[in-house]
Amino acid sequence: IVPNAKLKFHSVLWNPTRTGAVEVLKRMGVEFQNLSVKNDGPESAADFAIVGAPLRSFEIQKNELPSLIDEIPILTVLATQPKGTSVIRVKETDRIDSMVGNLSKMGAKILAKGNTLCVEGPTPLKGAIVNSFKDHRTAMSMVVAGMIAEGETVRITYRGTENLKTKFGMKDVHQVDVEVYEEEEPENPYLKHEYIGEKN
Repeated sequence: IVPNAKLKFHSVLWNPTRTGAVEVLKRMGVEFQNLSVKNDGPESAADFAIVGAPLRSFEIQKNELPSLIDEIPILTVLATQPKGTSVIRVKETDRIDSMVGNLSKMGAKILAKGNTLCVEGPTPLKGAIVNSFKDHRTAMSMVVAGMIAEGETVRITYRGTENLKTKFGMKDVHQVDVEVYEEEEPENPYLKHEYIGEKN
């Protein structure tokens, strides 16, 4: 989603039961370059590179969730950029509520209706103060959103900022226009948006 960006990944878990996000990225048009899978440890791992390119909208069905549930926040961020409507059919989770609230603040066209999340793109994101709701995956996804946001700096609340920067591999977060600061009062994600229709 960042033009001309090139990312290299090393020793990424490549367990077939946890690579659902990879299949979604391929459907979006992401090309995994120099892919090398290693099987010399307890689980398979892979090295590869990704180059920034135009993305396609996508749809995720419920039966795909077990293999990509942890990647729903970052896939939701990615869904704001391709042309068209991306649809994620999920079981109700707090992460969905938090991502709808956060990305709505940043100008995304995003709607949760029952167990279906719809994101329309492409939408320019804008700087805002957002909340991690104590979830490191949500925090990291909002850092990525901040990299393409226009306007003021994106500020992300997260309890334990040093853990985010070290344990979760985001020690260079200060190099982008994103500020992560200690969370003071937890907020209820259900206050961030209003469901349309019945929750299933």
